[in-house]
Amino acid sequence: MTEMPAVQKFALYAGVSLVINFFLQMTAFLAIFSLDTLRMEEGRLDVLCCIYAKKKQQDQSEETNVPKEGALFAFFRDIYTPFLMKDGVRIFVLICFSLWFCSSVAVLDQIHVGLEQSVLMPDDSYMAKYFNNYQKYFEVGPPVFFMISDGFDYTDLSSQNRLCAFEDCDVDSINKIFKYHASNNSHK
Repeated sequence: MTEMPAVQKFALYAGVSLVINFFLQMTAFLAIFSLDTLRMEEGRLDVLCCIYAKKKQQDQSEETNVPKEGALFAFFRDIYTPFLMKDGVRIFVLICFSLWFCSSVAVLDQIHVGLEQSVLMPDDSYMAKYFNNYQKYFEVGPPVFFMISDGFDYTDLSSQNRLCAFEDCDVDSINKIFKYHASNNSHK
């Protein structure tokens, strides 16, 4: 719905990625999950699925009918969770989170709204160099850009003079009007 090309492309890519993600979740993920379940039931290894696990490990897991726990699960169950559930640690985590949240709210008004124009284009673009030099040497206020939409007759001389920025152009050309208002506002 917006006219900005960068936002349009971002929205297009985001929408397409959501559609692709949905179809992958409904098709490929389910198929891969089924294949992984078959691999696990046959007793094959995770990464090297062509190699079967030792019979001893298979027999132990089949007897208890419980999958063997990994090291990461054991770490969280035996070390991390008991440490995190101590009263002192829980208070410390709650205080740290509260301080982080309050500091984030405190600097909320310092966030710059909008996109930098130099970020909207490739680094090797001539416009990126223009904006960098303009910001470095000539930044005096917000820049003004205008777009000409369909229906403008570029072949008509009077239409061309309405866009002209030279000295011999019409007095009411767009660029002269901008210059007039910029010079009047700079004295106030």
